[in-house]
Amino acid sequence: MSVSAPKLGIIGCGDITTGNHLPNALKTNWQIAALCDGNLDAAEDAREASGIPDTPIFEDYKDLLALKDLNAVIIATPPVSHMPITIDALRAGKHVLCEKPSTLSVAENEAILAEAKKYPEITVQFFSSRFRDEFSNYAREIVRSGKLGKIYRTDIQFSLPAARACDLEKVKGKPHRLWFGKKEKAGGGPFMDMGQYFLDRLFHILDWPELESLSAQEFRGMETGLPNEADWDVEDHMTVLARMEGNLTLTMDTTARALQHWRWSININGTSGSLSLDNTRQDKFVYTYEDPVSKELRRETKEAPQSVDDLPARLFDLEAILNGESREIGTTPEQALMLTDFCMKAYQSSKQRAQVSA
Repeated sequence: MSVSAPKLGIIGCGDITTGNHLPNALKTNWQIAALCDGNLDAAEDAREASGIPDTPIFEDYKDLLALKDLNAVIIATPPVSHMPITIDALRAGKHVLCEKPSTLSVAENEAILAEAKKYPEITVQFFSSRFRDEFSNYAREIVRSGKLGKIYRTDIQFSLPAARACDLEKVKGKPHRLWFGKKEKAGGGPFMDMGQYFLDRLFHILDWPELESLSAQEFRGMETGLPNEADWDVEDHMTVLARMEGNLTLTMDTTARALQHWRWSININGTSGSLSLDNTRQDKFVYTYEDPVSKELRRETKEAPQSVDDLPARLFDLEAILNGESREIGTTPEQALMLTDFCMKAYQSSKQRAQVSA
């Protein structure tokens, strides 16, 4: 059955919804059919700020899911509620686009996966950054072509100083917005939150290699400058050394509170070439290889387009799926489970100060 004007509900009306999801969804053919937030004032503010004053708002997400003509929902609540809302959305027959991190534990991911298998006609995908620019597809093509030879080394770096005290004025006096510093609600700090973006992108490029073992160390101790009600217990910095299948080494550093400038990069090294994506370079995509004749190193660069939110593309593909077409979706429940498992093993290794096996 063809769907000419699909309807979307958004659960959770915080910064990511008002700053990204709503303005980007409004660029598509989708109708914003309902908004929901446990703080009804937040839903009202989001509705008014987006210029959709007639859109129904709800305080209980189950009331939103009860809408019969709703095709899909975006789940943009704190991660502690992702699992129950996703499962309830599946049971209500709604397609799901859920924010990262997908859940707080492997067990929660397994519960989502088991439920999703009961509804093969419904898509469940988790937000990632793999489609925000051309690098993922460009890198994946080169990797699959064999031009890099045997890939033996990968590295991820992410540094964001924006969560320091000077940038946190907006949450003072609003303790309900401090969930991101509480492990019981967020699952972890920058490693669990932003790190999953880059792990997903790298694993997507490499066709999801299996983890064999890893060692990790986290640091917590930077001053937050937050009000007393902030029970900040997530890491400030995480370093990971992982051994993947095929003798592949993965190293990774993630921090959201370092005394350094914003930076992120992905590097992939093979026996015949390397790939690099670095936001500090003008030519962000660099493919380096040895000339087969001269044996000199050659470089191919691609100027990166401006990174964009990929929600419109996701909704375009989901609309096509609703109309019977085949589309590749983002991070699947199976892949989200692998990401959570990787992260949980890193936290376990850090706590035990020991290597953890898969």
